Amino acid sequence: MKRYSFLFSALLCLLLLAGCGASDGQKREGSAPDADAVFQETAHHAHGPYEGENCLPHGEGGYCGNTVTTVTCLLEGNEWQNSFWGGDSVALTDLLCYLDYSEEPCACPAEYTVNTEFAAGYSLNLTEGFARWQGKQVALTQEQIEGLGPLLERARQMQP
Repeated sequence: MKRYSFLFSALLCLLLLAGCGASDGQKREGSAPDADAVFQETAHHAHGPYEGENCLPHGEGGYCGNTVTTVTCLLEGNEWQNSFWGGDSVALTDLLCYLDYSEEPCACPAEYTVNTEFAAGYSLNLTEGFARWQGKQVALTQEQIEGLGPLLERARQMQP
């Protein structure tokens, strides 16, 4: 778990010092259809934080600090949408790009949608602890959930 905190901190520092670069050729291109639109509510089930490694092996990528990310909050009564760049955009983009989306999706709705410069149509649910992309899902670790909460709160507070 400490590894992810260190990686996020190291990535942010490297990005501030390194400037613009390429993402090592593993960009996720295209946009997925709204996966949540095709899921129907089914029998109740339980989610829990994933324990283990849920990211695909990859080399270090480089991003431009101007990488733009757009987050839309879908929580009823708390809907908002903001675009942002900088360290939070890079950290969110890097995490979503390299998660191992190999699980079949559940019927739980997303709380957020995320579009990055490399791919669109990510869905997040921090309450249930999962991310979804192109019809597949991955359970998030407790550390990822705890890191994403403040990041998404900062995104909410940004002025459009």
